[in-house]
Amino acid sequence: MNEYEQQKTKGKKAKKGKFLLWTGLLITLTAVILLIVGFMTDVIYTVIGGFALVIGIAATIYGLQLAKQGKGINIGITTVKCRKCGYLERAGAEFCSNCAQKL
Repeated sequence: MNEYEQQKTKGKKAKKGKFLLWTGLLITLTAVILLIVGFMTDVIYTVIGGFALVIGIAATIYGLQLAKQGKGINIGITTVKCRKCGYLERAGAEFCSNCAQKL
């Protein structure tokens, strides 16, 4: 995997991490509301709120971990496109990693 592909993978992890983070926070907020309603009215809301709280916190933690792995994205990578196969190779390479054509 070349540097460009690594940066793309980090970017995808960062996006997924942010999505999971915000989803987990929303689920956690909903769970807290369910717990409050459950304590005032019916036990079933408390049970559902408890499960939702566990799921929301787990999603938030996992989202934070993915977002942290995605940090350090360097968008300014200079690449050269191979004339033969169109592969994006890092600048300064003499040969294409994909087809071995001289750049």
